[in-house]
Amino acid sequence: MSDVFLSYAREDLSHAERLARALKAAGWSVWWDRSIPAGKTFDEVIEAKLEAARCVVVLWSRAAVASDWVREEASEGKRRGILVPVLIESEVKVPLGFRRIQAADLADWDGSDTDSSFRQLVRDIGSVRTGESRPVLRIVPAPPGARLLFLVEALVIEDDTHLVLGADPVARETHEEPGGLLEAARASIQPVPGTLVVGGERPVRIHAIVHDLDEQPSWREEWVASALGAIIREVGARELRSISLPILGGVHGSLAPDRFAELLRDALAEASVECLDEVWLTVLPDVAAELARRLRALGFEVQERAEE
Repeated sequence: MSDVFLSYAREDLSHAERLARALKAAGWSVWWDRSIPAGKTFDEVIEAKLEAARCVVVLWSRAAVASDWVREEASEGKRRGILVPVLIESEVKVPLGFRRIQAADLADWDGSDTDSSFRQLVRDIGSVRTGESRPVLRIVPAPPGARLLFLVEALVIEDDTHLVLGADPVARETHEEPGGLLEAARASIQPVPGTLVVGGERPVRIHAIVHDLDEQPSWREEWVASALGAIIREVGARELRSISLPILGGVHGSLAPDRFAELLRDALAEASVECLDEVWLTVLPDVAAELARRLRALGFEVQERAEE
């Protein structure tokens, strides 16, 4: 399954290739290569890819307007409510049935991923793909041991199956240990990687179990992905509006900020919660700019704060 089905006229192949490359760099999977596998017909392949896509991006040009194939693909996207139109030529007269849908204007786009029109397109694709708006991501550079000077309804703490790594205060609002939570957890069944240990009132303490200290390395990407999904579901179940979140797998592991951004995007898309307004990302100062760049490329609204 592809995130994006790219519809275009064959005369606009170079435009399609450039946009597909940029969207892939932004983290979306894109189907745009019209080569047909042996034993398949063009109709069969197009129909299967179109049905599987989560978003249909149509590139409107004079050639596309005259193409029956592009019109049919655009109609299917419109019918399913997943159409995102793009203008790649100036003064194109979009077909009558599609004029009420606001189109992104990339007629003068130079391929830059920082272009405001392209970034808006990425946000539009993200909104269509998830079916709802995304929370604002606020990046706070915070060295280990820093006291975080903001209020949230839940604190996420990177932890391990023995609940010993959670003593690191990077992701905390205060240095106070939720002792009752840890004692109860240690007295019960040992948590497994990819799950959560949750307790406390506002702020709720969410220990994300992404390490097993008996393993080398102690963390795995699939554990981080599983924990992120569980966190977002927990947020939805408790109707939380704001959380503090470190780069899971990056506090005591080596998960790259770019990859964490993609895992967070996937978790938010799959869990589909409406209550969450803000995610405060507490990160080391030297990766804050890199993380912000990647999240913006993925279509998030990102706000950066000065170092705490």
